[in-house]
Amino acid sequence: GECRAAAPPTDEASPPPSSLREPGGMSESDDQPQDPVSQAVHELTNAKLFCQAAEEARMRAEQAMDFERDWRRSEMRHAADLEDKVKELSRTLRRLQVDADSPVSRRTTPLGCPSVCREAATPGSGAALGSDAAEEQRRPVL
Repeated sequence: GECRAAAPPTDEASPPPSSLREPGGMSESDDQPQDPVSQAVHELTNAKLFCQAAEEARMRAEQAMDFERDWRRSEMRHAADLEDKVKELSRTLRRLQVDADSPVSRRTTPLGCPSVCREAATPGSGAALGSDAAEEQRRPVL
């Protein structure tokens, strides 16, 4: 950013702000050095510290944005997975409803007998009596 271009390169030779203070160079109540060169060095040091703090804040903000972006992607994947599961369950439910609504279902009962057996064995159908008895029941009695 702007601070990086304005700040001088960091090196061990640059004095910390506390070493800028010379006896008699500042008054007790004023934190700014009175000497113009010392004042410029002090301001430059403050600008450098400000730029470093701004750079650290920018990096933290980028990390937070990366985390947020990753979290949102994860949530979107999770939502898509849930949507797929809901669609699959919906298809299964529709298929089961169609099977249940069909007149002769090909599914088997819990006992293993095809549903056709159960439906054919309902009272009054004659199928419970066996095929010969059912045939006799359909013939008119003379």
